Amino acid sequence: ITYIYEATGEGYRFTVSYLDNNALDNNLRNIINPEIQQKTADTAVSAEFRELYGYTYESAAAVPASGGSFDGTHDFTGIMPNDDLTVSYRYDRVPSQWTRIIFKSGINGAISHGSGVSSDVQEQGNGTGVYEASVLKNDGTTAGQTDSYTWSTIKEKRLVPLAQADQYYRFAGWFIDQNGNGSLDAGEQLLAEDHRFTGDETVTALFEEDPEKWINIQFAAGEHGFLADGSISSLHIQYDRTWGDIAGQIPGYVPEVNYLVDGWYDGDTEVESADVLK
Repeated sequence: ITYIYEATGEGYRFTVSYLDNNALDNNLRNIINPEIQQKTADTAVSAEFRELYGYTYESAAAVPASGGSFDGTHDFTGIMPNDDLTVSYRYDRVPSQWTRIIFKSGINGAISHGSGVSSDVQEQGNGTGVYEASVLKNDGTTAGQTDSYTWSTIKEKRLVPLAQADQYYRFAGWFIDQNGNGSLDAGEQLLAEDHRFTGDETVTALFEEDPEKWINIQFAAGEHGFLADGSISSLHIQYDRTWGDIAGQIPGYVPEVNYLVDGWYDGDTEVESADVLK
């Protein structure tokens, strides 16, 4: 019996990786996407060392080591073995080109860690509800202006905590809370997708009213009476409240002489205590 083998033409996988030694999250180890090619055995292969913004070279290795060698500039050349070949460049972070982002919750919601958040996002003390992460900052150089993390990149890398709105509210985005009141005001704006950080910063989760969960009630006096001085004429309230729930907020009503207060009506229907306002 004679076994005859023929090449499939697919070859073996040749991978070149550029790895972050300081990333806690294995999913963020690759600084850039690995270069992957299919190569047949005994084919010449090579890999080029790269200078990467925010990093300094630490080491390089090939697996298997017999696949080739590195020159004085860390470039790799070799011959593809009868197996997969992986070349890995490892880098340490340059502290001056990284910055710390602190995440806080605004009013009407909370933030937390979860399965959809990178392990590189760390809580500042157990139970504080304040989180932080390191990101590549824009140091003003040409490389910093192009290779630093944008807000969009930070979210793609899952370096942002989960945001959960309270009942009747919804999560609207993140902003820099200049006056520290937890609300978006005084000219503050949500972070743009192309925003780049130039130094340590605190960003706050914005929670706003869910328009489907709030209503406006208008109060008006019918014939032969008027609303009491100083009374409200409208009320902004949650959609599932009852008339009884807002009994203490209903405006005063003063009837004309010889008339009595009959009650409050929605059109021709008298409003009862148990009636839901929506």
